[in-house]
Amino acid sequence: METLYKYSQFNITAKETDDKLLLYNTYTSKGRWISRVDYDDIIDKDNIDLGDVSVRLAEDGFIVERDTDETAYAQAIIIKRHMMRMC
Repeated sequence: METLYKYSQFNITAKETDDKLLLYNTYTSKGRWISRVDYDDIIDKDNIDLGDVSVRLAEDGFIVERDTDETAYAQAIIIKRHMMRMC
């Protein structure tokens, strides 16, 4: 069965040109230039096939597996940091 991906909720557009956007993922702290065409292909999809975009976007967290609960990951990090401060 093929793994499907979705656009990460932690992506922001850091910079734009006429034909490219600089995406920054606030969870992975990675930045990547992407063409507007590729961006338009993934921005509103919940069923992204890796054949549609670069595998690198998945490796860097700009797209994540469709069933990933990104909010839970972020909450776990916050809790872990809080617990470390208490020790």
